[in-house]
Amino acid sequence: MIGPQAYENLFYVKPVAVKYHTVEHDGVRFFYHIDWELFDTADDFKAWCAEDVAERGGMYADKRESV
Repeated sequence: MIGPQAYENLFYVKPVAVKYHTVEHDGVRFFYHIDWELFDTADDFKAWCAEDVAERGGMYADKRESV
C-alpha cells in the first residue's frame, strides 16, 4: 500500500508539453517530435527531418496534416 502523495505522483501526472519541428512539403505539414539526444546540433536534426520528407515521404514523422 502506498500513501496518498505517492499515489497522486504516480497516477495524476500532468502531461508534458511536447515541442515539434514542422516541415511543409507539397501541401502537407509533417511534425517531428524534437529529440536532440540523437543529433549533435539542432541543424543536424532539421536537416534529417527535411531529408526524411524529401526522400522517404515523411515516413518517420510523428503527425501529418494537410495544409
